[in-house]
Amino acid sequence: QSSLKSGIYKALSSTKTPRRIALTGTPLQNNLKEYYRMANWARPSILGSEYQFEREFEVPIMNGMASDSCELSVQNQIRKSRELHSRLSPFVQRRDNTVLVETLPFMQQAVIYVRQSKVQAKLYRQFSKFSKKWGHS
Repeated sequence: QSSLKSGIYKALSSTKTPRRIALTGTPLQNNLKEYYRMANWARPSILGSEYQFEREFEVPIMNGMASDSCELSVQNQIRKSRELHSRLSPFVQRRDNTVLVETLPFMQQAVIYVRQSKVQAKLYRQFSKFSKKWGHS
């Protein structure tokens, strides 16, 4: 289901407020549709309909990012990425994790291996069969 039609999106969009603030991860790197939806929520119609956004930005950007893209597609991707950034820069502030480095404590990770329970092992085998049957490895 498109997030534009989801109950949460509708509820948030119906809230009357002069400003909207969204804190996210890195939607542009992860998913252009999610980036569109975030921008559309913050500034409705700034990028047109989802279909218009897909045609004008998503397809050219994704085509130019493919490993086998021709030079023309790469140049078009760069141009469209800059245009998108320019259109959204008045109200989208993009930051990466470097702004947090000084304030966050050192991250520690631990990997602990545990034996699967019988139920987990059965579920894993079923999932593996399903994945192979439907061509997912």
